[in-house]
Amino acid sequence: MLAPAAPLAAAQGPRVENGARASVDFRIVIPVVLRAEQLREPEILSIAQADIARGYLDVEEGASLLLTSNNRAGFDVSVAFDPAVVSRVAAHLAGPSVESDGEGPTLHVDAPKLVREPVRVRYRIHLAPGARAGTYAWPLRLGVTPAA
Repeated sequence: MLAPAAPLAAAQGPRVENGARASVDFRIVIPVVLRAEQLREPEILSIAQADIARGYLDVEEGASLLLTSNNRAGFDVSVAFDPAVVSRVAAHLAGPSVESDGEGPTLHVDAPKLVREPVRVRYRIHLAPGARAGTYAWPLRLGVTPAA
């Protein structure tokens, strides 16, 4: 890259050899990578009359996935849901948890570099007013994004 500048410098006049300096600044930017693989969530949610009376139900095997990340700042977790069935949800990871009432809060998870790290999520699902006992399509969507 410096070679094309030499003829131009020579054409502009005599070259100064004493005290001449040159520097090249560069930086390597490694993009943040967060990859979720093998996301498994239940296909259905079965709500019993006892769950209706209690107002919530616990799902121990809510979701599982493998996370790969090179971001030492960790990642953020969010949960969206169907308001016809769910009024609020608490997602519990191994330690931290995030609660959502539909306004999109996220939970920051401090994590080191991860390589296909298994993550399991359990849920406490608070039922929407008027929800009835029965079987529903899985009403939750787990989201993971790189932390800023």
